[in-house]
Amino acid sequence: MKSVLVLSIILSFTRVVTCSPTLRSTSLPTVDLGYSVHQATINASPAWLDVSGKVLSGVPLANILNDSSTTTNGSGNLANLSLADLPLAPGTSEDCLFLDVFVPEAVFNAPHAEDGNPAGLIARSQVDGSSGIIFVSINYRLGLFGWVSGPTFQEDGIANAGLYDQRLAIEWVKKNIEKFSGSPQKITVMGESAGGGSIMHHITSYGGVKGPVPFQQAIIQSPAFIPVASNLQQENIFQSVLEVASLVTNKLITTTNQLRDLSTIELQAVNTIAIYLAENGTFTLGPAVDGHYVPAMPGVLLLHGQFDKNVNVMVGHNVDEGLTFTSPFITNQSSYTTFLSTVLPDASPKTIEYLDTVLYPPIFNSSYNYTTQLERTSLTISEMRFSCNTRFLDFAYQNDIYSYYFTVPNGVHSEDVPYTFFNGDTNTLDDFRPINVTVAHALQEFITSFTKTGTPNGDGKQTSLFPMYGDDSEVIDLGVDGFIIQTDPVANSRCDWWQKALYY
Repeated sequence: MKSVLVLSIILSFTRVVTCSPTLRSTSLPTVDLGYSVHQATINASPAWLDVSGKVLSGVPLANILNDSSTTTNGSGNLANLSLADLPLAPGTSEDCLFLDVFVPEAVFNAPHAEDGNPAGLIARSQVDGSSGIIFVSINYRLGLFGWVSGPTFQEDGIANAGLYDQRLAIEWVKKNIEKFSGSPQKITVMGESAGGGSIMHHITSYGGVKGPVPFQQAIIQSPAFIPVASNLQQENIFQSVLEVASLVTNKLITTTNQLRDLSTIELQAVNTIAIYLAENGTFTLGPAVDGHYVPAMPGVLLLHGQFDKNVNVMVGHNVDEGLTFTSPFITNQSSYTTFLSTVLPDASPKTIEYLDTVLYPPIFNSSYNYTTQLERTSLTISEMRFSCNTRFLDFAYQNDIYSYYFTVPNGVHSEDVPYTFFNGDTNTLDDFRPINVTVAHALQEFITSFTKTGTPNGDGKQTSLFPMYGDDSEVIDLGVDGFIIQTDPVANSRCDWWQKALYY
């Protein structure tokens, strides 16, 4: 990070988050955040320091249910995400909206430098002899705590609290990263899956009318979100949450305030059950069109130029994003159309028919890249939820963007994550297969070079030239047979249709 000192923020969606205490040594450096002093912990190899900093005021989850986030006027850079199943484990806390900062030791000690463990990325960022990158990960509200929406809920609550948490954290980092020898003008956010989907929502926030976003670059991998566009769909989801809450508490819960008054344990139980009851291939709760931070679906906003056009972007998607989310019970025409109606509850019969007969017709001779109902459904999910989102970004930025296509078998959703965070352990398995070290190192070099220089080609010493997407829709194919430049498979009319959001 020096004059090329930058910041990576990993936005990860998983289960309910809890925070665990961190052991600290009195002999390590400290950072004065203004409202408190924080001491670093150390990682020996590679040598980097971890400084934890609180962003938000400590309020129990039950009381901040979808209230907008409030800052403690702090500073920091990088957060450790710890996951826990219910109930809360001893030593954990509801007060867990934190940042942790992972800074290369050389950067931290400089006079003033110009699955989500960052050790491998930090090490890869230093192979060229530079100080490397600072890595920041954030905690924020998930599930019921971060993504409830709908007319009834919004009478007393704020939709998309998870997005507001993320935005606050990024703003906090921008304001205070210099305390860690970082530059507020060289912030790169990075997210995979729902994290990538969140970044799309930030780039298009407020329809682009409230000024620039608080970051300069974005690395968006397999961006994902379940479209929750209509008020009716949002209301139905919220009413389902209230029904679950009534069952969990054995009393009638009909309002946001009644829901907010439940204990943390009760709310976490409601959250777990609501997600468990979601149809296969859906997640019930997620970012929703709220008329404010999310005025419309991100694809629609990108199509109409309503986004921050000054963000430098690198995207990636995998060869078979949808398979993991495809039900094995979709085996015939009837079950396929039922699936479409389930995942697109606001779609008209005419729209379902169009999807069924025109976009993804039951033709299994491989002319549509599928030969079975399973493959047909997988492709539908892949383009609807994941891969077409990268095409929306490519087109919005007038093809002045970098895009990779991950084809290492099996190439399912998230399979590039172990490659992104590869730490040099050749025993690391990805889907029970050894990591392809060549691909892992190349992907990490692309990521860190983009972060430091604005291009994945860096100083030009990478083993493969990573071209711009361009008018020819070129992507670099990261596969076991070498790196090939090819036409992006999502440069197709199906993605053009999905972008218009004609399904509600």
